[in-house]
Amino acid sequence: MAAKAQVVDQIVVNIPYEFVVGGTTLPPGSYRVDRLSSTDSGALILSSFESSARVMVRSTSVESTQDDKPEVSFEQVDGQHFLSKIKTADHVFTISVFPFGNP
Repeated sequence: MAAKAQVVDQIVVNIPYEFVVGGTTLPPGSYRVDRLSSTDSGALILSSFESSARVMVRSTSVESTQDDKPEVSFEQVDGQHFLSKIKTADHVFTISVFPFGNP
């Protein structure tokens, strides 16, 4: 999955499979990740380039980083891919795989 930094905490990723984030299942494709606002560092928006799919994501932790390789990470549970981490050039956002408790 290639990712490219554009502005602070904004990346574009190509996700080759269906995935779950925030209780929502999203189709494969290209997504832009943006911060919801400059004052709330834990809230992100994922927006699909191919469809109208859009979901707000609340991170459980935000850590500063200086990394030239932005990326997203997934945990696979029962055959489903759950978005678990978003790394931008400036921050690492950890996302709860089970926002409503364990399965």
